[in-house]
Amino acid sequence: QFLDIYYEIFFRNKYQNHLMLMEKVRSNFIYWYKNHYLKELDTLLKKIIKFYRLK
Repeated sequence: QFLDIYYEIFFRNKYQNHLMLMEKVRSNFIYWYKNHYLKELDTLLKKIIKFYRLK
C-alpha cells in the first residue's frame, strides 16, 4: 500500500505540469479558433487530458 501511495504521488507530480499545459493549450485553441473549431481535435485533447488525470 505504501508503494501505491508513492506511485500515485510520483505520477501525479510528474504529469501535473503536463496536464496543466494540455488544458492551457486546449483553452487557447478554443479561444483563438472559436469560429472554425475542430470538434475532433477537442475530443482528442479531452481524451488525453482524461488519460493524464487518471495517472
